[in-house]
Amino acid sequence: MDNSFYLNQQDIEQQSCYEGRKYENRHTTFNIRTSAGHLPLQRFLTWLSGCPLPGQIPAFKRPPITQVADTIGLFLVLMVVGVILLESANPIAYIGLPLIWLLATGRARKSFITIAHQVVHAQLLTVKKKRAREFLNLAVGELIGVLFWVPSPDKYFQSHVRSHHKLLELATPLDQDGISIFRLGFLPGKSKRDYWLLLAKHLANPLFYIKETFIRMRLRLLSSGPLQRLASWVFLVSLLGAAYTYNGWQALMLVYCVPVFIGFSLSGLIQGLGEHGWGVKMDIVGKLARVLPVSQGRFLFDAFPAPSNRIAQLKWWSRLITYHLPARIAILNGDVQHHDWHHCDPRSLRWTESVYARADSIEQSAEDRHCIATHSWSLLESLERSFDAMSKAPPLTKHWKDQLDRNNEVHVI
Repeated sequence: MDNSFYLNQQDIEQQSCYEGRKYENRHTTFNIRTSAGHLPLQRFLTWLSGCPLPGQIPAFKRPPITQVADTIGLFLVLMVVGVILLESANPIAYIGLPLIWLLATGRARKSFITIAHQVVHAQLLTVKKKRAREFLNLAVGELIGVLFWVPSPDKYFQSHVRSHHKLLELATPLDQDGISIFRLGFLPGKSKRDYWLLLAKHLANPLFYIKETFIRMRLRLLSSGPLQRLASWVFLVSLLGAAYTYNGWQALMLVYCVPVFIGFSLSGLIQGLGEHGWGVKMDIVGKLARVLPVSQGRFLFDAFPAPSNRIAQLKWWSRLITYHLPARIAILNGDVQHHDWHHCDPRSLRWTESVYARADSIEQSAEDRHCIATHSWSLLESLERSFDAMSKAPPLTKHWKDQLDRNNEVHVI
């Protein structure tokens, strides 16, 4: 059976040349990462790239509560800093807003796709007492739902655990996590050019962000449970009341709404499109052997240039800081770089160190599932590989089109 949807002959033969240095099998080996193994700041490079050096282990075991603190806590700090910048009435303060947007978007996205994600897998906070553990996990999930206008834990559980992780629904029109992507027109069987144009069209269209905002607010204010609706209404009235009382409409729009509604949706669409090959390998839907071929690891790194080429090295550092780092902060944050590993071991408590967990388990995972885990090395390459897979897949059959039409679930990108 062909299990190489992401790993085809072209991938195997492809070589990446950087100043004369070739890297074969770039989607299955780690030579690009090891090319920079002699540099300082290796812990930082591992965090940024999402790929450890051979034999590298975590410096320390990070408790999950620190993930919650640096995600929700830092977002709140950024809100305060943003308000202070605007209140300073200094035109120079506006220069700092893009950095606030970048960081706050990343914190909002991580709160949803990492922290709330682990809540619905019941493994965020591992308190020994069951009732205390359930209460604390639920409390964190509900707080994230209110603060960022995303589904409550019970709804997220239904769409993610009960749908996205089902072999019969993963990356199909039945996948409630991915239904929004299909509805936006990203159906298999189109050309890669069509996918890129469609992505550009949505990202540049204000209606995309307005619709996503409407979906999220309706979900929280009208479709959630009674207590969840009440909490969201109280939060909304508090936001509007504070803005009215302190004449803070500008701060509300620029500091809170831009990252939470615009940045969040932009980041979510780009992240989601590179996460899976949506609608591919439909001939083996329901089989474990389909999981890895429709998934990929997403590293952020380039091969380090030859030592003698200082200009190329300067370009390498520039690209690392201006391209890969913003992508890591705002789009591929948390453990989402290793989403393919998560599908192989969704109950693992090593999500806080997924960088190392994926590397440790990749060979065993491939052997158990009779297919090969693959990866990309940049944000755009991850999209290119997904679009390539989708373009080579046949269009959805009438059966799957009917399933898409009948799927009335609403989910946040």
